[in-house]
Amino acid sequence: MCPQQGGSNKWSIIVKFHMRCPYCGNRMEAEEEWIGHAAPCPICRTEIVIRKNDDASGAQRPPSSPLPERAADALPVAGIVFLYLFMLIPGLGFLTFISCTILYFCWNVRQPEKAGKLIRHTLIAALIAIPTTLFLASSLFFPPMDTVHETGQRRICQSHIKQILLAAGMYSEDSSGSFPDRSGAGGFEILRKMEYLTDPQVFVCPLSGTKPAEDGQVLTEDHVSYLYIAGFRQNDDPDQAVIFCPHHRNCVPIGRINGSVHLKPAGKKKSVHEILEETGILKQFDAFPEETKRYIRKKLEE
Repeated sequence: MCPQQGGSNKWSIIVKFHMRCPYCGNRMEAEEEWIGHAAPCPICRTEIVIRKNDDASGAQRPPSSPLPERAADALPVAGIVFLYLFMLIPGLGFLTFISCTILYFCWNVRQPEKAGKLIRHTLIAALIAIPTTLFLASSLFFPPMDTVHETGQRRICQSHIKQILLAAGMYSEDSSGSFPDRSGAGGFEILRKMEYLTDPQVFVCPLSGTKPAEDGQVLTEDHVSYLYIAGFRQNDDPDQAVIFCPHHRNCVPIGRINGSVHLKPAGKKKSVHEILEETGILKQFDAFPEETKRYIRKKLEE
């Protein structure tokens, strides 16, 4: 209660009631004498007309009213979330972000003071999300350059092994079905000297770092990178592996008697011991000629 104006000693009773902001739902206290007057909401700062609500717990938000400030501010963030969520589907995430931006603008068209905030949110979202999406998309659809380079080098290696096998096959036809009887560089030198395969580049894997011999130069272990196991004949098991390349990090190219080249997958770069053991060469060790045994022991010690 408070005294009436004019110095009178009479007292008047102030009746208060509670109402809710129709925009943010804030519960506030007002006096009956303020009914019909406009005042800003202390929370969302939206100017509202003071009136008693039929339901003290709060009235429903008008269908045409804008969203609360916090909910409206969250829309650009939602656009970023959807963009990252659907970035693996080209265009869908970006369209979702644009849709959220348009809705944000439409819901706040009656509040011009938020136009600057809308522009800032849109630019920040685009600067953060779009370049990241393009980078991740490029990493998915375009393999790294080192992978592309290694794939090309692997194909060259396979071609080299294929050429060596063809030359060894021609040699066997002229040698009663026997492949060159010396392992490693010695066998390759037989093919070079007898002019079945004279290009020294073919005896080197491009991933090995080995320097090829000069044209006409005698081949030694310093000039070759492939492992060649002698002691087999043309009529042996056609799937028997005779040439190996230990210089690839995720596979082992293997040349077989039948002239085919097989890529044996490997989780890591294989050692010579692992290659010879997995391909069954070590199981046949006792059956090889003495020269081949010496070659295998030397390679296992390196």
